[in-house]
Amino acid sequence: MSLFKGIKETSSQGGGDYLSPGVHRLKLIKAITKETRKGLDSVIFNVEIVETSNAKYAKGSKTSIFISAKVDTGWLGDVKNVTIALLGSKFGEAVSESAVDEEIMEEITGGDGTMLAGVEFKCNAYEIRTRAGKPFTKYACEPIF
Repeated sequence: MSLFKGIKETSSQGGGDYLSPGVHRLKLIKAITKETRKGLDSVIFNVEIVETSNAKYAKGSKTSIFISAKVDTGWLGDVKNVTIALLGSKFGEAVSESAVDEEIMEEITGGDGTMLAGVEFKCNAYEIRTRAGKPFTKYACEPIF
């Protein structure tokens, strides 16, 4: 069974980790899947900072948008949010949510994960508190036309 089973039916949303709050222009290095130490599947978008409002990052520094699978399929919406921005930037037009399915995700993250390398997109990252009071980074990604 595909790691991305159900992504076509999922709505785009934004959530992840590692990318600190700010408005960022990012360039994809690679998109990969990996199992976490806790045995959860995850999707990692390794990115380079092109521009940012966060003083923590220098131009050219590298970070990641890390999205781990949960018991439900909610995490797929987070993956879809980044993917729609990447595909929109690549093709220079808006991409529908239904265009992101298991097959395209397997292609994007397959091999060495560089199918969309070099594609730039915008990401507005902001921090919220979870019900347990812990910080969690949410984001809204958009294509750059």
